[in-house]
Amino acid sequence: MTVVVLSVIVWLSIPPILSRAMVRRGYEGGSYLIIGVLLGPVAVIFAAMDVLCDVREPPRILERGRTGSGILSVLVVVGEEPATSPPAIALSGLEPGLRRIGLVQVLPKGGPLLDERQAERALRQAAVGVCHPELALLFGRPDVVIPDHAAARGYDVVFTSCPDELLSARLKANGRIHWWGNDSGASGFGLPMAGWRPTGTEALVPASATPTDPARTA
Repeated sequence: MTVVVLSVIVWLSIPPILSRAMVRRGYEGGSYLIIGVLLGPVAVIFAAMDVLCDVREPPRILERGRTGSGILSVLVVVGEEPATSPPAIALSGLEPGLRRIGLVQVLPKGGPLLDERQAERALRQAAVGVCHPELALLFGRPDVVIPDHAAARGYDVVFTSCPDELLSARLKANGRIHWWGNDSGASGFGLPMAGWRPTGTEALVPASATPTDPARTA
C-alpha cells in the first residue's frame, strides 16, 4: 500500500515540475503538463530529448518595415496583453533620430497556432501610429532570442516594460542597450510616457532633447 501511495505521489508531482522546467527553457508548458499527467516518468524522457535535440526556431517576420533617415534603431518588446496605448506615444521623443523601429513578441516554442494568431493581432494593434515598423514573432527564452534578434537585425536599443537582469547582461554582451519602462509613468502599453531608464553606462538622448549634466540628475 505504501508503495502504491508513493508511486501516485511521484506520478502527480511530475507534471507541474516538468512544466515549470520546460517553461524556463523557453517551451510551452501546457503541453508538457498534459504529457506528464498521461505518461508520468516517461514524459521526462521526451522532455530531455527535446532539450538535447533542441533546434532554434527562426523568427517569423510579419512585416519588413522601412528604414528612415535617423541614426538610432530601436526594438520594442510587446507584452502578451494587447496594447491599449500605441508605442508611438512613448517613442515620440526619439522619433526625429530613429532609423528603424521593430516590434516583437516572444512566444514559447511548441505553442498552439491560436497563440501565434493572437500575438500577431496584438503586434498589429501595437503598430498603429508607428511609422512603418518591422513586426516579428520570436520563439524561445526571451533572454536568448531577443539579444540574438537585436544583433541579427541591427537594433541598437531594446525597450521592454520590465527590468530583466539576465536580458540586460546578454544585450550588453552583444553591444546593445536595454531600456525599460518606468512603471510610475507608464502608459497602458507598458512604456513610459516620458523618458527611459538605461541599464548600462550609456544614456541615449532623444534628438529633440537637450543633453543634461549627469551630475545634476538623480
